[in-house]
Amino acid sequence: MWNQALDLTAKENFGAALRVVRDMEALGASRAELTLLKGVLLFRLAEYEDALETLIVAHMRVSRDAAIAPPNNKYLMCYASVWGQKAMKSLGREVETPFAIDFREVPLKLVQRPYKRKFPLREHPDWSE
Repeated sequence: MWNQALDLTAKENFGAALRVVRDMEALGASRAELTLLKGVLLFRLAEYEDALETLIVAHMRVSRDAAIAPPNNKYLMCYASVWGQKAMKSLGREVETPFAIDFREVPLKLVQRPYKRKFPLREHPDWSE
């Protein structure tokens, strides 16, 4: 189901992708990457308040998930921050923590390709993929 959600997202079929994510959650899936994808999908569907709440949770989950090793965790936290900032701006709010971004903390060369493929951080000044 995870690959289906990613494929639908890549095809910009955000509503269908969100339904798959919610189905996964109903089956008990709760990993940090799933929450992060859900936040982005909610943003893409202009559900900014729900997106913001979900991205805050995703940011926290990524920061605490021992299964996501550095620098992958910093990369995903930065990705959550970029989308969190977009949600805050869409809601007319000032950007605040936890969405402060320091791209220097994210050495792209050390981030594993699957993370960069699933969560492209094009805002990073060193992005070239």
